[in-house]
Amino acid sequence: MQYREKNGRAGEVTEKIIEALGTTVNTTVASVDTSKIVGEAKKQFALAKSGIEELSRLLRR
Repeated sequence: MQYREKNGRAGEVTEKIIEALGTTVNTTVASVDTSKIVGEAKKQFALAKSGIEELSRLLRR
């Protein structure tokens, strides 16, 4: 929430990136099933990547 309040849309995207990466870490620690870990990590990193790309576009303006 702190990023969103200070930086508007760029802050919101930053929060989503942090959340996506944090979810990946939590999933990895909490789960033993390797295929589930890999699948979840791919989804979360895809979310983070799209967020980073959007943040990059916002910062270029």
